[in-house]
Amino acid sequence: MFHPLLKPLNNPENLPKSEFFTFLSDPYAKIAIFGVPYDGTSTLRKGSRYAPGVMREVSKCLWEGNIFVEDVTSLSVSDFGDVEINSESPEDMIRKVREFLDKLSSFKHIIAIGGEHLITFPVSLRTTSPVISFDAHLDLCNFYEGKKFSHATVMRRIAETGKEVVIVGFRTFHPEELSYGKKSENITLISSKEVLENPKEVNSILKSFERSYLSLDLDVFDPAYAPSVSTPESFGISPWDFIKLTEELKIEHGDIVELCPGYDAGETAILAVYLLTYLFHLIE
Repeated sequence: MFHPLLKPLNNPENLPKSEFFTFLSDPYAKIAIFGVPYDGTSTLRKGSRYAPGVMREVSKCLWEGNIFVEDVTSLSVSDFGDVEINSESPEDMIRKVREFLDKLSSFKHIIAIGGEHLITFPVSLRTTSPVISFDAHLDLCNFYEGKKFSHATVMRRIAETGKEVVIVGFRTFHPEELSYGKKSENITLISSKEVLENPKEVNSILKSFERSYLSLDLDVFDPAYAPSVSTPESFGISPWDFIKLTEELKIEHGDIVELCPGYDAGETAILAVYLLTYLFHLIE
């Protein structure tokens, strides 16, 4: 039997409006959360625009404490709602996210909830810290389906700003983007095979940064753990692999992207919300 909040979503637009962890609401919080309900360039499964609302509903089901945070109620966190997206234009989305972030300029830490992976681009402009992207894909295409800004070009656009980019857990790619990544001095590529074979070496690379922006595309996980994503790929890592690689990181900002509700009974959304509290832990 499905939990009423976790059953497959026939019409996610009818979800009630709510906050992440409704017991957290501090206008002067250390950590600001917001949603970006955008999937305008998604190419396999549409629907990640519903993820912020679904994750908010799932957050009501979790206990106040878990293995990452003993007492979530003690955290200085507040949900500032969703960016209002009225267009599938990626340029419009980027502009609106940047305008939204201007209103949150006083907050030290930001966690964005997608939506597709392109949302990382405007959020990452807030910092000069390296971007660590956990992803099944490289997202290093120069153009994808004629678009300069796309879920498949986002890490290339970020690398072009001069930031260091580390992509962890990939296992599929276009040859051109793999070649670009290997030749770029500010891009490091780590496949899912390398994660499983040399976790200590990968951990050493990641914790070498004093601070970082952590972007978690849920398709980095094998579909056995996270089936309800926009673009699932076999031979992924596990959630525990992710935890072991990142538990010593100190992150400045972050995001969770590519949850695509409705392709499971809610298990992927539960995983996403647990990992949201884990990101709080990495900031705290």
